[in-house]
Amino acid sequence: MKELEKVLGSTFYRCHRCYIVNMEKISAYSADNIQVTNGDNMLLARKKYFGFIKTYMRYVKNGGIVNV
Repeated sequence: MKELEKVLGSTFYRCHRCYIVNMEKISAYSADNIQVTNGDNMLLARKKYFGFIKTYMRYVKNGGIVNV
């Protein structure tokens, strides 16, 4: 997974040991869950939550795509 993270780049975030999410496809999130545009839900590890918020807000601030 670490190698895949490096290859995918900064628009992707490893939100759980089993999931890497494309920030362009996020439609909603909560403290323990990320929903993507196709309706799938991915677990957001508790210890990754604050890092995810920081990374996602930076992504949005820099003009990233936001799906509402």
